[in-house]
Amino acid sequence: MRTHEERLRRALRRMGQWLDATYPGWVIFGSAALWLNGIEDILPCDIDILAPPPADVKEEWDEGPLFRCRGRTKRRREGIEVDISEGLEIRKPEGWLPVRVEEVVEREGLRYASLAECCRLMRLFDREKDRERLRRYFPETEAE
Repeated sequence: MRTHEERLRRALRRMGQWLDATYPGWVIFGSAALWLNGIEDILPCDIDILAPPPADVKEEWDEGPLFRCRGRTKRRREGIEVDISEGLEIRKPEGWLPVRVEEVVEREGLRYASLAECCRLMRLFDREKDRERLRRYFPETEAE
């Protein structure tokens, strides 16, 4: 029986080509990106994928109190949930802002947010779990 880490590694290896064909411009972010960047004591329970809005942009939004997106797909690979958000936006006091990953690491067929981008996104999202990760792994960035 495979461990969670083995299933996660296998799921990631198998995703690249499928994502390229289905969601051009995709990038992994969140805890999976932190893990891929070498923060090994974070073992993601899912894989978050950011993708551009779909070509056939829908009028309706999949909207929550903090985030909304034009398309959302959940899949399972090797028993790991893969959450794909197309055209993700975050609610801020000034309105809805698009979520983008500007600095991408490309390695072994995967595209994921760099550590600097992970920090920027955690500050942007500003949820308790994001603040806790910043304090724990990047205390020097907390004042930024």
